Amino acid sequence: MKSEKKSAVVLQLQNTSKFKDILISVRFLCPLSRKDALTRSILSAMIQDRSEKYDTKQKVTEALDDLYGASILSRTLTYGKAHMLEFRCKVLNEKFCTSAHLEKQFELVHQFLFHPLFIQESFQEAKDNLVDAIRRKMDKPSSYASNQALMMIGKDSPLMETCIPELEEIEAITLDDIKNTWNTMMNENHITVQVQGEIDEDVIRHYVHRFLPFQSSNELCETEYLIHRTDVQEDMQTKAIDQTMLIMMFETGINASHPDFWKLRCANALFGQLPTSLLFQEVREKRSLCYSISSSVLSFEGCMSISTGVSIERLEETKEVILKQFERMKQGDFSNQDLQTAKAMLKDSILSTADDMNAMLNFEYQNLLLHQKRSIDDFIACIDSTQKQDIVSLFQQIKHRVTFVLKQEVSHEEDN
Repeated sequence: MKSEKKSAVVLQLQNTSKFKDILISVRFLCPLSRKDALTRSILSAMIQDRSEKYDTKQKVTEALDDLYGASILSRTLTYGKAHMLEFRCKVLNEKFCTSAHLEKQFELVHQFLFHPLFIQESFQEAKDNLVDAIRRKMDKPSSYASNQALMMIGKDSPLMETCIPELEEIEAITLDDIKNTWNTMMNENHITVQVQGEIDEDVIRHYVHRFLPFQSSNELCETEYLIHRTDVQEDMQTKAIDQTMLIMMFETGINASHPDFWKLRCANALFGQLPTSLLFQEVREKRSLCYSISSSVLSFEGCMSISTGVSIERLEETKEVILKQFERMKQGDFSNQDLQTAKAMLKDSILSTADDMNAMLNFEYQNLLLHQKRSIDDFIACIDSTQKQDIVSLFQQIKHRVTFVLKQEVSHEEDN
């Protein structure tokens, strides 16, 4: 994908005949703050809902139908210290249709971004939906437990800004806050426009200049950082749930731009990401301590998390077995065949990125954020070069920092 500075924005173009659609993505990046993240979540929902020109849901549906079943989507995402709002529009390439409509696609993006409909009705709907989503998260034991663990390891760090907010914080947001957030986003954020598909690049540049006339754009803000704690914390809460949730968190000392990041991804795949991993085989398959267990890497924060649900009677045994697998990784107590299997499955997942439009755009955007020009082949080569001793060295520097348990409430009532 080509990256170039076009007026006030970074323009990334990927000319490929692999896909039959044309995908336009506009991404707005700013430093992360809790209130901005909340207002931008509401703004994101409002932007994709209606605009001044398409001021009813019916008009939006008709406009999309007229563009051969086009789709629009707005979303928000956190990248470490930064917050991103994306608006995207995907339309069937006009070469497969009976009429030209690329210009109409750009005009549609222009209407939703530059002329959003800021009315109380759509604001209240978006705010209510956000409140409902947060309530569902808080009612889900796994989400609640993960959130508590993140607050523990992320204390006094940007990670705290991403934790589930209190409902009162959302209720305090006003429609004027949303308007101010939109104005700041359009004039003060770092803006990236990505266009993907079988395209004429000069035509795309012309339409970007015509329909996306952003006047200013800030420089890229910092994204990565490393969580660092000197203490080990444990906490337990009790709730009326079906099973006990266990979350364990670790410092890795490695984030996404680190030369050893993909070696860490190999290590995590071997440790707990895959069905062939040590955690899955030892905790679930051999001992039946849980239904599922997995580990994941927080790329921009330098953390690793393990999550599982267990019965309260076998909680201590489960913690013991997990930490034993952690020690096995540090000692190199795994076979070369296990490592090769993990590497092969990880490579397959990366290669699948090239067959997905959204995944490819995300891949190139992350390259931009990390100030690097890495290809899928580069990552494959890094995985191929990973040796057993690399895994051992990485795990020897990983530190267990947090254990959070959401304990199943046990009833003491006797059956009658």
